[in-house]
This record gives sequence, C-alpha cells and structure tokens, in this order.
Amino acid sequence: MKINIKRRKGALTAQPLPDSKPDQIVPLPVELLTVREAASIARVSEPTIRRWLRCEGLPRFGSKGRVRIDQADLMKFLKGEAI
Repeated sequence: MKINIKRRKGALTAQPLPDSKPDQIVPLPVELLTVREAASIARVSEPTIRRWLRCEGLPRFGSKGRVRIDQADLMKFLKGEAI
C-alpha cells in the first residue's frame, strides 16, 4: 500500500529559535580528563574524584560509565569557585 503525502511548498522550512543568535559562540570544554588523570592533577585518589562527582557537584561529561571531567571545571572546583 502506498501513501501519498501532499506537501505545500515552503511549509517545512526551518525557523530560528526566538532567543537564539546565529553568531553566538558557546564555550565547549577545552580538555576532557579521565578520572585517573583528574585524580593525578588534584593529587587525590580516584574514589575521591568519584565522590566529588557524585556528592560534591563536580560537573562531568559522558555516559554509560565513561566519565570525563573538563580540566577548567576541575581547576575551579579545586579553588572553591562556583562552577
């Protein structure tokens, strides 16, 4: 069975979001670290880094058990600055 769908010309054109600016630059993480690398930089154990991620609010990237930490976020966290 074949279904014919009639489309109006120009009906499905993409419209920009009202609050978005096309020339706006969104900062991306500079360097992502593994838990082991972050622990080495912070001079703490890997379980401490995992506790900071879980309980203390250290931001993370990744999914399915693969955790990455932005180096800039780690430095701010170690200095006690708001992230």
